Amino acid sequence: MKVRTKILTVAACLVIGITWVLYSALQINEPRYQGKSLTEWLLAYEQKVSFLDLENHHIPEIPEAAAVRQIGSAAVPFLLNWIQQEPSFWEKPIGSMVLRFNQSFFTSGREQRAWRALTAFQLLGTNAISAIPALTNIICTASHSDSAVNAALALHEIGKPGTTAILNLLAEKSSPYRSYLISSLRSATNNDAAILPTIAGYLADPDRKVRKVSTNILRQLAPTLLTMTTNHLSSP
Repeated sequence: MKVRTKILTVAACLVIGITWVLYSALQINEPRYQGKSLTEWLLAYEQKVSFLDLENHHIPEIPEAAAVRQIGSAAVPFLLNWIQQEPSFWEKPIGSMVLRFNQSFFTSGREQRAWRALTAFQLLGTNAISAIPALTNIICTASHSDSAVNAALALHEIGKPGTTAILNLLAEKSSPYRSYLISSLRSATNNDAAILPTIAGYLADPDRKVRKVSTNILRQLAPTLLTMTTNHLSSP
């Protein structure tokens, strides 16, 4: 038992060491503004902004937000890398052992980078429009649902051009991630209530998950529209 614990501890330390080396190398190459890296500006921003502000898309006009905007589209290649949660070749064999030992310890770094990337997309808005083709491709080719979810959320954060891309992807009936795409539209209704009738159109979708997510969104945000659409669909 002690030998197994030692092996797991060594494996965990190895993963941490490799992750730290890669993280440090990437941060050196990140775009910078006034001597600070993109990551440093985002960390400083997160320390000043509450979680509720991030969830409600409230962006305070503070120097950290302005700094990320100054970095602009140069951040996009790094953000695209951060939002993808595909396990790397070395994470698969080692991760299966470490996850049993301490799951949150192993996954928190990748998840934090993904959420940090979404914060950056929120700050950049349409200045990150160049990311739309790559985000679309991630959703179409992802073998891991986390990557698809993050890409859909990032499209939403870009604004109307990203919302248009989401609607185009929804037209692809074969996509396994259409329910996530519908879910990502929920926040878009905060700025554009005209999306609600579009969501109502998916109440008759052949995909049960898409119907369920659409129903839940309308039940919360537009119950009258939900009732009207449901009655219409059930009428002979």
